[in-house]
Amino acid sequence: GPDEQLVETLSPHLTDAVDSIVDRGREVSEDSLRDELRPSDPGEQRYYTGPIYLEIGDEPDFSSEGPRFVWLFLVGASTGALSALALVLMKQRYPRVNNDDDFETAVGMNLWTHVGRNGRRNAATADQFAQVAVTAFESVETPSWPRRILVTAPRSSRSSRAVSMGVAASLVSSGERVLLVDGQPERRLLSWRLGGARAPGMTDLADRTATLQDCIRRVRRWRLPKAVRNTLTANAENLRFLPAGRSGASGEATVDPEVLDELDDEVIVVMLSPPLLGTVPVSPCLRRFDVVLYNLVEGETVTSDAEDAALQVATFAQGPAGVVLSDV
Repeated sequence: GPDEQLVETLSPHLTDAVDSIVDRGREVSEDSLRDELRPSDPGEQRYYTGPIYLEIGDEPDFSSEGPRFVWLFLVGASTGALSALALVLMKQRYPRVNNDDDFETAVGMNLWTHVGRNGRRNAATADQFAQVAVTAFESVETPSWPRRILVTAPRSSRSSRAVSMGVAASLVSSGERVLLVDGQPERRLLSWRLGGARAPGMTDLADRTATLQDCIRRVRRWRLPKAVRNTLTANAENLRFLPAGRSGASGEATVDPEVLDELDDEVIVVMLSPPLLGTVPVSPCLRRFDVVLYNLVEGETVTSDAEDAALQVATFAQGPAGVVLSDV
């Protein structure tokens, strides 16, 4: 067969090849073996002096092999997991507001209602925003909607902005004319959202550098969050927006709610107030508004911040105030 022919062809050369391998191995190892077997002198440092086993080229090779994708993925995943764990542990340093808290004892206000958080998951619904508006109406015990509704929170948050837009949209859908006001000149995120970040607004009215008619703007529906767009089902033309305004002439941002007295009595004002723990005074707003919606976020708002900020509401608010809890 073919194998037998191959053996017959190679057999004359196998003996010579094996002899060559044995002779070369003897040459390489014989000197080293004799050196190992000879007696050593006291204090002698013995080390290998035979030929090297790896061949070294004449030209240096500076090329390098990059890390493999799997290694990069493992390092990135481990770093992300450790960072997320560190963030969770940092948040656990301070107690957070949750649904089981006794709000009347902790902040001096009752829990009025719940809303979903702003976002794609667990977002607030039109019925929840309508419930907030109805709760505000029931709190004043008047035959008509309260004309001045203030949405406030310990610190600037995405949730408080969503509540203010949602309540305004719910009132507009019920047939009311509503002016949504951004009262946070230090963080004009609501104005950025609705396209009036560089337009004149509340700070310009406080400095008397603009008129109310110059500052009021229309609201483009596509700029509203999806949950608010779902709430604004009708009469969208009755919604107007008053931006936070530009920096004041003195360099200090101020908000003066008295400028809103020029509005028609039929217009309902829903204002996002400055953060209660911020640097802009909130007491003028608390004194002049009919209802205060105190927005807290479950699992996010620090309990000590909620308690400290509630002191201003209890001290300066002239109308009823209640907690609107944004759920996780």
